[in-house]
Amino acid sequence: MTKPHVRAGEGVQLPGWDGVVHADEGSPFVPAGASEWEMSVAKRPKTAADDNWTKRTQDPAPITPEDSTFVFVTPRRWRDKEKWANDQIRQGPWHDVRVYDADDLAAWLEDAPAVHTWLSIKIGKIPPGTRDLRSHWEHWSKATSPPLPARFLLSGRQNAVAELHERLSDVGGQAFAVRTESREEAIAWLYCGIRQLGTDQAESVLSRSLVIESAQALRRLTAAEPPLILVPTFNPEDLASAAARAGHAVVVPQDEADGGPGDDVISLEPLDRQSAAEALEEAGIDHDRAYRMAGLARRSLAACRRSIAASPGFRRPEWSKPAVARGVVPALLAGSWKDFTETGRDSPDREILSRLARRRYEEVADTLLPWSRGSDPLVRRKDDAWYLVSARDAWELLCSFIRHDDLERLEEVATTVLGSVHPEFELPPEQRWMAGALGYSPKYSGLLRGGLAKCLAIMGARGSRVPTAISSARHATERVVRNLLENANEDWRLWASLSGVLRLLAEAAPDCFLDAVEADLKQPEPVLASLFVTTGDPMFGSAYHSGLLRALEVLAWSPDHLGRVVPVLARLDRIDPESELRPDENTSSRVAYRPLSVLREVFRSWSPQTSATLDDRLAVLRRLRRSHGDVAWHVMQSMLPEMHSVGRPASRPRVREWAADASEVADLDEQMRTVSEVVLGMLDAAGSNGRRWTGLLEHLHTLPRREHDLVVGALRRLDLDNLGEEARAAIWEALRSVVARHRSYSTAKWAMPERYLARLDGVRERFSPTDPVALYGWLFAPRPRPADSVDVGETTWEERKLRIEKERLEAVVAVLQSGGPDELRALARAVADPYELGKAAARTPPELLHPDEILSRHLADKEGALAGLALGYVVGQSEVLGDEWTIGQLGRDDLELRLEQQVALLLALPTRPHIWQVAANCGEDVSLAYWRRIPQRYFSDQHLEEAVLNLVGAGRPFVAADLLAFESRLEKGVVSPETVARVLAAAASASGDHDSPSGDFGSSAGFLLDSLVSADYDRTRVARLEWQLMPALRHHQRPPNELHCLLAEDPDFFVEVVSLVYRAETEEPEVVTPEDELRAECGHTVLTEWRTIPGGRDRGGVDRACLRRWLEEALAALARTGRVTVGHQVVGQMLSASPHDPDATWPCAVIREVIEDVASTELERGFRMGVHNARGVVTKDPSAGGGAERALAEKYDGFAVAVRAGYPRTARTLRQIADSYRHEAALEDFQSDMVEEL
Repeated sequence: MTKPHVRAGEGVQLPGWDGVVHADEGSPFVPAGASEWEMSVAKRPKTAADDNWTKRTQDPAPITPEDSTFVFVTPRRWRDKEKWANDQIRQGPWHDVRVYDADDLAAWLEDAPAVHTWLSIKIGKIPPGTRDLRSHWEHWSKATSPPLPARFLLSGRQNAVAELHERLSDVGGQAFAVRTESREEAIAWLYCGIRQLGTDQAESVLSRSLVIESAQALRRLTAAEPPLILVPTFNPEDLASAAARAGHAVVVPQDEADGGPGDDVISLEPLDRQSAAEALEEAGIDHDRAYRMAGLARRSLAACRRSIAASPGFRRPEWSKPAVARGVVPALLAGSWKDFTETGRDSPDREILSRLARRRYEEVADTLLPWSRGSDPLVRRKDDAWYLVSARDAWELLCSFIRHDDLERLEEVATTVLGSVHPEFELPPEQRWMAGALGYSPKYSGLLRGGLAKCLAIMGARGSRVPTAISSARHATERVVRNLLENANEDWRLWASLSGVLRLLAEAAPDCFLDAVEADLKQPEPVLASLFVTTGDPMFGSAYHSGLLRALEVLAWSPDHLGRVVPVLARLDRIDPESELRPDENTSSRVAYRPLSVLREVFRSWSPQTSATLDDRLAVLRRLRRSHGDVAWHVMQSMLPEMHSVGRPASRPRVREWAADASEVADLDEQMRTVSEVVLGMLDAAGSNGRRWTGLLEHLHTLPRREHDLVVGALRRLDLDNLGEEARAAIWEALRSVVARHRSYSTAKWAMPERYLARLDGVRERFSPTDPVALYGWLFAPRPRPADSVDVGETTWEERKLRIEKERLEAVVAVLQSGGPDELRALARAVADPYELGKAAARTPPELLHPDEILSRHLADKEGALAGLALGYVVGQSEVLGDEWTIGQLGRDDLELRLEQQVALLLALPTRPHIWQVAANCGEDVSLAYWRRIPQRYFSDQHLEEAVLNLVGAGRPFVAADLLAFESRLEKGVVSPETVARVLAAAASASGDHDSPSGDFGSSAGFLLDSLVSADYDRTRVARLEWQLMPALRHHQRPPNELHCLLAEDPDFFVEVVSLVYRAETEEPEVVTPEDELRAECGHTVLTEWRTIPGGRDRGGVDRACLRRWLEEALAALARTGRVTVGHQVVGQMLSASPHDPDATWPCAVIREVIEDVASTELERGFRMGVHNARGVVTKDPSAGGGAERALAEKYDGFAVAVRAGYPRTARTLRQIADSYRHEAALEDFQSDMVEEL
């Protein structure tokens, strides 16, 4: 049937036909082709039929009666219906006429039992033991608030939906199961899956689908006209096969405890968390809650539905009933744990569970196992990990079964587990980042530590519901937290060890947590200061403060605790080493994750990270100003409006409801009031502090009009007598900078209007400094802009440059006239760019500044500012008088210049050959020093080789190599290959006294080596150079190809490298130098990456004789040097690079023969290692699972099958590779489940 259009409900009152149907094939009740339907419930059906006939016959448009069937339907009995229909057919014009009365409708309902059941329910006559599938879905989905959408239940289950559709494509005569957590969920999913078929097909299938609730109903419907889709809510046993033999489809819903795997089971995957969360968001649940609920639903959909039940009478799970509850309380208290350690031994977590239960662990596990599967589980078990499905849900249902002795044992084990210091602190700081790899792991698993901490947090939040004879759960929680943190205040390492659970401990006992932090901060040397010190490697080193800051972020959401959290963060900022490196008070720049950054986020004006009201926040801020003014200033500065503001969401409570009602963005009125209060506070705090005024003025253009006027008015009223010269200069410079910037970009949207700028310019005059350094210093900063600048779009760069040069010259003249050279030196020490100051000084008259005053005193001065002044002066003189002036200074008899001053003069000149000759004329020492200090600059093609050789001669081969690699000029033949080789050889043997490799040297060396290969240079020498340069090459992508070829060609060299890396099997360990250790590391890298097979051909395949000859010599040499075991492993790794045979078999026949003939388990182990190492580092989504690894396992299984008959050792090795990938796949699946569910 296609294009059905039938009105429903009040739609029958609308104009037009009650129904229009187009059917490709007819049925007993629907005519083939087009049919038009009229329906009436009138008491006299003939009268109604006549009226409809007359009306539709007189005006049938757009229907063509000759091609259509007129159908009249009445729910009443009509004895003469056939006579009436035949009379109308004879009259025409309709192709056919049909009438259906109550008896026909009854027959139709017998033919459509699902519709029959649905209609019966609608009219209150429910058939015994049956329900239509749609009604079941509506009842199931609407049991929650909001109702769960179909998309939610289908998340991540597309494969199962496709399998369902394939089975339903031929409905009759089959029985299969749908298995998931519960039978109710399976039935709901079945409905959602059918709805994915498309409207017409879905309605057809649903009209034949019935939920069967009794065996009697199933027997009765088995005899109905097939095919029906029967969904029994009970175990149908043999009735299912009987119904299938009768031509029906039986879909059996199963929970996880039903049966095992089979071809007749559609097993539903756990919900995909991300898409499930998106479906919940569409249903009206906020983002964070939706993501948490999706994780819970993945663990247990029943627990998720219970958390949003529309009524409180949601079904309680069996494990929460008195007969079972006491036995599962230990799981509630532990939360999560592991059965085994990383090494496969029994986990100490077992002992903790045993202590909590006062039973053997095996008995505890046996008690919990039934409640880890089936409908509505309490716990889940993934591999060796156990965890509560929902700690909150379990607490609500089980807390009344907790006894006083349970709490006593919980206190004891929580203190034991959480109170131990991490073994990583037994290692030196630089090794702590790899503590796990070195075997320094905590005794108890992270799952148990996190589970206990979460239990404490829930007890602290809801523990008053568990009164005991002596104390409450809340008091027990407070004792645990208090004891832990009092011990931590004696040893900072315990604070660091608790970092991962501190936020939960803070939720467990907020006041106890803050008491401990405050007590430590009162000490002369707080232990918490050690948390902020980064230790070990700069990249992998650790700072342990993040857990503490996250805990304080969580507490800041609470209006009751914000007043304590803020001063704590301020005191932590005082002891934070980063605060000493912080820029001055005028900065509003972001800082890393430190106490100050947390304060800024908490008070963020447009999105505060606290539930406290604005009045409360401002009160806390005022108190902070009184106690920690400098910290408060930074916080207030961050609260001012910015053109582009971003924020980091703070950690939210996991158990407490502190952030439940917090809005993401403050409303506009609240933001405006915040800014107003902050500006008033900053005006009061700025006082006579010029740096603070500068920070406020930087935000002037973003302030509302009223606050802008307040700041300008305060500047006008500022008492200049109370301002020091430095403060006046700072305010003057800040105003000058603001005005100049806005005038330079006057057309920008953010620029203040000219009337504002003119007013600021007038205010600026009040603060004009008398100190020339303050007055002119801005001219010698990067990109200086005069206060009276015009828009950059109205002037050229050259015009602006000439104006700045003119003002710079005028400033230097004024300084020299005011205070002479001493004043110029003072200015040089104060400005950002003394070099530009020197260039401007070079253009002043000699009577104001004699060259010798600069050259003899400050050229190559140890004080950097004065040296920059002198260098700029020399360059400026050269620009005015030419290079001859500078060269002439070198030849003056009346000017005594030290060697370093002569070099400084030479370095101010262009790097050209005639200057190099001048340097040589000054003597060998000067020339050598010149080349040792000459910066890396561009040299012309004509002079590049000469420059490179001079640099090598001066002991700077690394700079020479970088120059050669610059712009790939070797491809032009500018430098000979011999020179390139000489440079690389010099770099390989360089002492580093006058040169050190740049960060790009490895890339440069690789490029130069490639150029030698392209030039057909001696390959053996290139290979030797690669070997010598391995310390630089190993961290770059270029493989040492020629070195690998040399290994494949020269078995003696191969054994030489193996001997360098590995000691002989009978050799005792000995102390090695750092140089030997580095060379051994490089050799290990070369051998690990080596994939060039001796005898390998460019177009694939391996020369059997060549490989055999190489192996014979290499294996014999390895035996002589006592390195057989490790040597075989290295050879095996190399052989894993085997090509495929022409028929795609792998490894190729020559390699398979070697594996069989050598018959070495070590070689085969190396082969397996080579396969795994060749895969390299794999980056994937943490929730991706082990699909890629399973695909690899299948690939190597296929290789093994192909060669197992003739090459049994090779086949076994390939199967071992496949097994290892299957193991990796299982681990990846486990990690994925942990990420998705926890």
